[in-house]
Amino acid sequence: DANGDGIADSLQPSVATLPGGDGYVMAVVTGGGCPGFASVTSVAAPPPGDDPGYRYPAGRVALHLSCGVPGATANVDLVFFGAQQAVQANSVTIRGYGPNLPAFGQDVYFALPASFGNVTLPGTGVVTAVHLTLTDGALGDRTPVDGTIDALVGPAIPLPVATPVPAVSPAWLVLLALAVGALGMRRRASRQR
Repeated sequence: DANGDGIADSLQPSVATLPGGDGYVMAVVTGGGCPGFASVTSVAAPPPGDDPGYRYPAGRVALHLSCGVPGATANVDLVFFGAQQAVQANSVTIRGYGPNLPAFGQDVYFALPASFGNVTLPGTGVVTAVHLTLTDGALGDRTPVDGTIDALVGPAIPLPVATPVPAVSPAWLVLLALAVGALGMRRRASRQR
C-alpha cells in the first residue's frame, strides 16, 4: 500500500508498486481516459554510452496502459523511493526511449515533458512525484494510435561536460622552458652570493 489509501496496491488497477533502482517505484494513474495499468515493469538503467551524457539513478519504468479508446491520454504520477534525493535535484529530467516520431522509425532517447511536485503519502510523508501526461500515439508512446500506451521512462541526470584543455603550441612550450630555466639560473646565482 505505497500510496497509503488503506487498499493493497495489487487490488487497484490504477496503482502499481515494484522494486526499481535503489528502492522501489510507485506508479499511479491520476486521470485521463485510461482507467489503469495493464502492466508496469521495472527496467534497468541503460548501459553507459547508450544515452550519452546521462545517468539513470533509479533505472526506468515500462508502463503499459489499456485505454480502449484510440488517442486517449493518461495522467501518471511516478514516485521513485530510494532515489528521492536524485529526483528532487533541479537538473533531473525525464527521459523516454522509443520510436522516432512521427514515422515510428528507429528507437531513440528523448526528453519527455514532465513536472515535479510534492505529494503527501499517509505513513510516508512528503515525497517528490513526477507528473507525466502520456497520449496514445504521441511522443512517449512506443506504438501508433491503437488504444494502448506503452512508455519506457526514467529520471536522468545530465553528466558534467568535460571542458577541453586548450592546446599549447610548441613555440610557447619552448618559451616557457626558457623562462623556467632563466628563473632557475637567477635563483642559483643569488644563492652563490
